[in-house]
Amino acid sequence: MPDSVRVAQLQNSFGVFADAMVGEDGTTVLENELIEIRLKNKGGRVGYVRLKKYDNYKGEPLVLFNEEDSKFDFKLVTAANRVVNTEDLYFIPIKTGSNSVTMRLNTGEGSHLDFVYTLNPNDYMLQFSVKGTGLNGILAPSTTTLDLDWEQKIVQQEKGRKFEDRYATVYYKLMADDVEYLSETQNDSKQLSARLKWIAYKDMFFSSILIADGDGFESTTIDSEMLPKDSPFLKEYKTTTSIPFDLKGNEATNMRFYFGPNQFSLLKSFDDDVEKAEQLDLEKIVPLGWGIFRWVNQYFVIPLFNFLGKYISSYGLLIFLLTVIVKLLLFPLTRKSYLSSAKMRVLRPQVEEINAKYPGQDQAMERQRATMELYSRAGASPMSGCVPMLLQMPILIALFMFFPSAIELR
Repeated sequence: MPDSVRVAQLQNSFGVFADAMVGEDGTTVLENELIEIRLKNKGGRVGYVRLKKYDNYKGEPLVLFNEEDSKFDFKLVTAANRVVNTEDLYFIPIKTGSNSVTMRLNTGEGSHLDFVYTLNPNDYMLQFSVKGTGLNGILAPSTTTLDLDWEQKIVQQEKGRKFEDRYATVYYKLMADDVEYLSETQNDSKQLSARLKWIAYKDMFFSSILIADGDGFESTTIDSEMLPKDSPFLKEYKTTTSIPFDLKGNEATNMRFYFGPNQFSLLKSFDDDVEKAEQLDLEKIVPLGWGIFRWVNQYFVIPLFNFLGKYISSYGLLIFLLTVIVKLLLFPLTRKSYLSSAKMRVLRPQVEEINAKYPGQDQAMERQRATMELYSRAGASPMSGCVPMLLQMPILIALFMFFPSAIELR
């Protein structure tokens, strides 16, 4: 087909976006000490993320996703009521600093759509904003939101696929509300009318999280699909949602990406010096158990683990010391349980004599009264052996939940 005919067809189909349908699919790199991010000209999106301090189970660089495994696409409705997808358009990278890049979609003289990315030093958080300039008359005048499709296949990073799969799912936070998640063991989907603060594509130890800094995501549908066991991917996550967009270009729509480890203390640190109503609660994607077990982990086990980690580089020794400290703290309860069990063993012959003295169901009250009097004189109780064990259970179960979730022990 002659170029002139193809250009005419593009002009007819895409109007002012026709020129952006043709371009060179290059890559722009943003990186710091922790992370390497590659931005694609086509789509103006993040097409590759590598975490520099981690490897996968094969000893290869740990890549969260690449261009083929992911999608990040905005739907633009033109003034002529045509739908154009940013994934089909070529953006022009403009370096605005050593750690910032603007991916610009030109739509005519004096008008453009900008995706601005900023990566600060020593940070897993990528700042991301969407801003239009001179788009009145180009996009539909009723445009107040942009529809977004976000998809990602979760790469198997750990050797134990079945175990890793058990911890992989989609988490999301309702605006000014709690954190919820989809099923880890089967295909699952949620249609949410409430606004969301963030959506997390979670693996066992690493996550890709999209955070809205403004009014949040609205009219959101989230899907999680399990993939075949012979696939190099565990699951595929999909989100369709909408973000606020200022057609006049006075304000940018600000978001953030978190690409990094599911480390409780790191995720919790993003809420430092933040008012409670504005806190992200990203640390809730780390499975530490529910209720009292999570409290024990959050306020006892993790602080103690982090404190010991400041002085001990060997995690084997650290776990040993952590276990010793827990056992010492539980020793009074354990000792009381052992003493109670010993007393009950000593009293067993006398209990059997009482049972022989008051046989049958008709003498059950006398038998019970005599048994309790024996226990009272000896200072023993059947419950005194059980209660200390029950009090220990929250700490022991909390440790059982903590160890598989701690990326430090990966």
